[in-house]
Amino acid sequence: METTLALTLWGLSLLGLQRQRYGLAGLAAGLAACTRYELVLWLPLATLLAPGMATRARLIAGALTPLGALALFNLGYFGSLLPNTVRAKSVIYTLSVGESLVTSGFVFGTDVFLAAIALGGLIALTLIRDTRTRIAGTALLFGIALLGLYTARRVLVFSWYQPLYLVPAMLGLGTALTSGKRAQGALAVLVAVLLMWQPARLAGTEAMGLVTGQALAFREAKPGLRVHRYVQIGEELYRNYPDAVLMSSEIGGLGWGFRGRVADAAGLVSPEFLRYHPLPVPEGRSSGLTGAIPPQAVRDAAPDLLVAMETFSEAVRHEIARGRLPSYHLLRREPVLDEQLIPGTSGLSLWNSRYTEIYVHTRLAAAAAQPRSGPQPLSGGGFLADSVLMRCLPSPPSPPLPAWERGVC
Repeated sequence: METTLALTLWGLSLLGLQRQRYGLAGLAAGLAACTRYELVLWLPLATLLAPGMATRARLIAGALTPLGALALFNLGYFGSLLPNTVRAKSVIYTLSVGESLVTSGFVFGTDVFLAAIALGGLIALTLIRDTRTRIAGTALLFGIALLGLYTARRVLVFSWYQPLYLVPAMLGLGTALTSGKRAQGALAVLVAVLLMWQPARLAGTEAMGLVTGQALAFREAKPGLRVHRYVQIGEELYRNYPDAVLMSSEIGGLGWGFRGRVADAAGLVSPEFLRYHPLPVPEGRSSGLTGAIPPQAVRDAAPDLLVAMETFSEAVRHEIARGRLPSYHLLRREPVLDEQLIPGTSGLSLWNSRYTEIYVHTRLAAAAAQPRSGPQPLSGGGFLADSVLMRCLPSPPSPPLPAWERGVC
């Protein structure tokens, strides 16, 4: 993922500051922010570390070079400074502060979190006062601030976000631990334990699974198997219905296999669907952490095929059962996980889903039942015909995707 590159660039910025190469530090900081937008938070902190206006100007100039190039690209390609995917995630996912904390790996509750943030900030300020530990203290302050920003904005923190704040925070806390000040070191250990308890526990479980050959111990194993299954489903549907329009709220694996027109009901790739979000909880979805397919989007767009795991098709399934989507019926259900890759996964669930459901529009079923002398368009009506849709380019049969690949990120 891009997290590794972003942290490498952030580390280069840190190295540039340490060696007083402020232009390089600014360039690396700008590139890091281009890789992960939230790392722009590091830029003002790095600027404060540069002594004097001239060195700060060099640092800022170095950062503005890649940031300016990215801004021009986004304006030209997306028509806005930020891609639609950034805005879409903030619209779709509606978490409480507690839910956001759990996704970030902090399991001790809001009150303890606030205490940990306050202690971490106090340690950071103490380190910043000493010229020998100023850079490490600023790194700690950055990590604490980024985690606080995620929590304040109630972000759904995926596992690959966590190193973005844990690595800087642990760098600063490690420096505090070795500073020779006993009280400061004890507080640093306390904050480190609070921040790292759950991530370290999960990492230990994954490491044990790696040693013992238990692939499902890896936290992204089942999500990765689901994506591989999506690819298979997409390929089969494309063979049977090459002219159809397919809608899903997870288009990564499906779009890889289905090389026709794909509509993203979550709105990340098809921004016209964002107006249907967020769905209410629990009426439209079981949790604010899920990006379900909005039934009204199905009515308005009238796609030929709907593909979604049970968790994401819940609202659509209920509308069909109530007779409010009479044009759709269940074509079939497929296991969410691909047992061919890892035996023993049959019957296991992921995110409260054992099956991926495939729904078909009656016009597509009728057209498929009629003999055809040649290719004929099967999609009918709906604003999808005139919308900007994702088109997956033809490609040779794809190899299995990495386990970390997700349909919606």
